[in-house]
Amino acid sequence: MIGFPSLLRWRALAPALLFAWLSTSPAAASDLNLPDVAATFLDNHCLNCHDTVEAKGNLDLEQLSFDLADSTSFERWVQIYDRADHGEMPPAKKPRPAPPELQAFLHQLRVPLLAADHQRRAQHGRSTVRRLNRFEYENKLRALLDAPWLQVAGDLPEDGTAHL
Repeated sequence: MIGFPSLLRWRALAPALLFAWLSTSPAAASDLNLPDVAATFLDNHCLNCHDTVEAKGNLDLEQLSFDLADSTSFERWVQIYDRADHGEMPPAKKPRPAPPELQAFLHQLRVPLLAADHQRRAQHGRSTVRRLNRFEYENKLRALLDAPWLQVAGDLPEDGTAHL
C-alpha cells in the first residue's frame, strides 16, 4: 500500500508527467513547420497510412521532422516528393488527389527542398575529385599496361557509396 508521503510525491509529479506525455505525443502534419498546403495534403492523403499506428513502408510522417538541414530528413522528404511526383503515392487503389492539389503540394515542397540543397552545396561544395570504380580501374590498367586480357575487378574490394 502506498504511504501518505509517497502519495504526495506522486501527486506533485502528476502535472509534470502529464506535460511530458503531451509534449511527446504524435504531431499532426500542421506541427511539422510545413507550408499550409503541404500540411493539408498530408492530412488528407498520407497520414491515414503513414502515421505512428500504421507506418506503412516504414514511413511515419507524424514523427518525421521537416528539418531539411538534417541529411536523413532531407533525403526522406526528397523521396516523398519523388513518389508523389511520379504518381506512386497515394497508391492507385486509394483516392487520388486532384491534379491542381497535387501540383500545389509539390510546389510547396519543391521550394524549400531546392533551397536546402543549394544551401548544402554552398556550405560543403560539390565533389570535384571522383574515385574510379573497380571496372574503371581495371580498364585503366588494361590501357596503361597494354594488357587487354587483364582481369582484376573481381579481386578488388566492393565499391562504396556516398550519400551527402
